[in-house]
Amino acid sequence: MAEPTGERDRDAQAAASAAGSGTSERPELFGAIETGGRRTSVGLIRLVHAMAGRFGMNPTDMQCWSLLQISGPMTPGRLARLTGLTSGAITAVIDRLERDGYVRRERHPEDRRKVMVAVRPREDSDISRSFLGLREAMIDLHEGYSDDELRLITRWLDGVNEVLERLAEQNRRTR
Repeated sequence: MAEPTGERDRDAQAAASAAGSGTSERPELFGAIETGGRRTSVGLIRLVHAMAGRFGMNPTDMQCWSLLQISGPMTPGRLARLTGLTSGAITAVIDRLERDGYVRRERHPEDRRKVMVAVRPREDSDISRSFLGLREAMIDLHEGYSDDELRLITRWLDGVNEVLERLAEQNRRTR
């Protein structure tokens, strides 16, 4: 869904003001980055919904499963903190993912009173193809960039993710 032009212009002007003044292209570039980031966010939400539906999950379960794939095994409490879900909601998510064979509960290696949630390896061709399709599409996109450009993109993404983590934590604490 496209934003009304007036709102987009106001957002770009605010980003430009935050970027500083001068005759450089920075204000326009900051505005373009902000708009592009918002479009990426919407695109990712749409993709998560589509993939979740394809695998018979809801989007929250898909996000939790993806987080476990990226971060590795973790306690339900940590998964709840990282996703902003309540302990009851995360228990329901883990129950569904475990029932459907996506994760398993295992003993914590250092504290037998704790449980860890880990991704269960799957041989589903649909899942493999879907993620493989995404990976292949990203590789095709990146082929046109030099190694230096890819390092710059990686550094930028790391910075964006640090900012997002910090903002999520700040907002979680102020609820």
